[in-house]
Amino acid sequence: STSPSPSASPSPSISPSPRTSDKPSWQKVLYLKQPYEDSYCDPALNAAIVNASVLRYNYVALCRGASSIVDRCCYVGIFFSIWGRVQANRIGLKALLLLDA
Repeated sequence: STSPSPSASPSPSISPSPRTSDKPSWQKVLYLKQPYEDSYCDPALNAAIVNASVLRYNYVALCRGASSIVDRCCYVGIFFSIWGRVQANRIGLKALLLLDA
């Protein structure tokens, strides 16, 4: 029994491709010239489930929840606006009492 010569055996790093075409496999890179058209889409991407875990929200409930936060922010803004005007003596005490009524 003779052993095959090293030049006759295929290289271990090169394996025969199971595909029948001579095209290399498609890669998701922009800098590489590939033998595929620009509009090519990998079949694995077509089978992917997009936005599977996205939750649907009720718009009215979201607005109601956000309005309470906006409400508090407006109260703080109004408070600091009046406080600053009182400190600058642009609003008198009588005007504050009229606003309070």
